[in-house]
Parts: sequence; structure tokens; C-alpha cells
Amino acid sequence: SAQGEFILPSLTVNELEKLPKTGDKLSISFTDRQVAIELKVNASDEDDQGYRNSVYLVSKVVEGKYPNYKQVIPKDDFKSAIVERELMQECVNRAALVSDERVTLRVKNKEMEISGQSLLGDACESMPIDYEGEESTVSFNPKFLLDPLRAIQKDQITLEFRDDMSPGVFKVNPEEKDQPNILCVVMPIRTD
Repeated sequence: SAQGEFILPSLTVNELEKLPKTGDKLSISFTDRQVAIELKVNASDEDDQGYRNSVYLVSKVVEGKYPNYKQVIPKDDFKSAIVERELMQECVNRAALVSDERVTLRVKNKEMEISGQSLLGDACESMPIDYEGEESTVSFNPKFLLDPLRAIQKDQITLEFRDDMSPGVFKVNPEEKDQPNILCVVMPIRTD
């Protein structure tokens, strides 16, 4: 069995998620340009002949190496705020109605101000957060900010940041041992 690594396009990953969960053997073959996945599916109860079926998925792979995301995660000297995920998502959605390019977060004691500006107008909302520290401002593309807010299913999440040029990190620490740690990195937009 050979070893290696490859990057799958997101569309291929979506198709993989649709494959039957009843398979008992998965085979993966790949080159530098494509990957072939075979899933042997158990015979159904109606299939009295016991035939095994296979599902095949062939895809191109993304060129290059997957970036080392750990290099961009702030390791020290970061600020940490606990936020209500759904409320933050609603505030970012409303700010994104005005500005689809940039949403600015201004964090201060016990409060986060979420704003968007464009030629169409301004939008600004405040929400309570669990944060004590110096005031800090950072801007993000609202689409990339909304991705983790939609994907995470917890009520409260932790937002970590350092300054306006460092990435924001959304974290969810599991309440139980069998739940995964969730970490989402969002790169900031430079403000001039």
C-alpha cells in the first residue's frame, strides 16, 4: 500500500458525503492529476444472490500542497472573546447587506460593534460579549466570516484575535470527550 497526499476539490468531498454509509471496504488510487475511489457496498437483504456492488468516484485533484494552516494561527498574545454565535451571525448578515466586501469588528469591554460601510450607506450594531481587555478593531470579508458561523452548531463560540493584520480564530471546545475540537481560521482584510 503506497502512501501520499492529495487535495480534493470541495465538490468531490460533497459527493463523497453522499455515498452509502453501508460500505465495508474503501480503496483509493491516485496520481498527481486524479484520484479514483472505490467503495464496496454490502449486498442488500433483498439481494438473495449475495452480490457485492461497488460505487466508483473519479476526480481531478487540486494542484500543489495543502498550506500549513498552523503557521497562521495566533499562538500567543491573543485576545479572546466568547460570543453568542447566532446573534453574531445575524449582525454580520445585516452589516453585509450594506457592504459585501468588508465588515469591521470593534471589540471592547463586554461589547462587540459590527459595522459595514459602502456608497449605499452604513450599518452598525452592537452585541454583548464576554470580553475584558483593550479595544481592538479588525475587518473581514463577511462571506468568510459567515462560513464558520453557519457551520458551527454550538450556541457559544470563542473568537481569538491579535491585531488588525492577524487572522481571527473561531474555536469550540468540546463539552464531552467524544466531540471534536473545532477551529476555523479567517484571514483579515487590511484597513487603510
